[in-house]
Amino acid sequence: MPVSRARSVPPSPKSLLSLKLSGPSFLDTVIRDESTKEPLYIIETVREVTTVHRLDPVLSLANKTATVEWPLTPVRIKGKSGRTVQLGNGSWRDVEDFFKVGPLGNTAIRKFQLPHYPHTLKWKLVLGNCFCCTTSGIKGPVAVLDAATLSAPPRLKIYHTLINGEAALSQHNHHGVPTILLDYLIITALLLVTDVQEWLDRPSHDTGGTRIPGSSSYMVQRWLAIIHNRPLPPRPPTSTSLSPYPILRLRPRPSVSMGRWDSQSGTTSASGSNWVRVHIH
Repeated sequence: MPVSRARSVPPSPKSLLSLKLSGPSFLDTVIRDESTKEPLYIIETVREVTTVHRLDPVLSLANKTATVEWPLTPVRIKGKSGRTVQLGNGSWRDVEDFFKVGPLGNTAIRKFQLPHYPHTLKWKLVLGNCFCCTTSGIKGPVAVLDAATLSAPPRLKIYHTLINGEAALSQHNHHGVPTILLDYLIITALLLVTDVQEWLDRPSHDTGGTRIPGSSSYMVQRWLAIIHNRPLPPRPPTSTSLSPYPILRLRPRPSVSMGRWDSQSGTTSASGSNWVRVHIH
């Protein structure tokens, strides 16, 4: 009987995209595509201001997606946290006007609107450290956020694009997921799990910032230079570590006659060819 019961459990849906943070906090982190390891977002906090940048490798641009300002002192007004948010270069507003609490002030539910999407999206706490984002008209989750644990950083998995595949691909997207949906999921996830005074507990430098976990690679250092308008760092001595793919190099070899079959390699060498491809891993 236990076997038949196990077979009746439906399989978990496969995510379209899985994002992983480089550290336990949303305040200072690199968010990567867990499949390709490509950095997609960098979030930095300097003193009481957190900035979210979306990275565009095609144009070598870091787009400011959102800025959050945290209160210097606790706010004693009911229903207000003292946090303000700016989306892109838009106007500043209270976080509670953008990311609303649930019915009767239920803080385990948070709601927000995605531009040009007719239905409200809702984050809901479903387990101890797991939040599920849903919306009407969509079966199953839009996204699932696994908050940080002692042994693992946060992960954000996206299961739905909210629009059909062809329309999603016509928009700016990452692996078929519209970037505007990614932006809003990341911004709301940050606000969902980050305590109002967490920024005060971070070890900071004289600049008011802190070292971002997972930022030592050349790729991330280059993005940080772009974000802060600094000279790009010099490339490392070898580029083999920057690509997951083998690099083709050429080395000379003696010329061979045309059409000669190499019995050991099983290949035919053309006349006058004195180069051979070597895979370097």
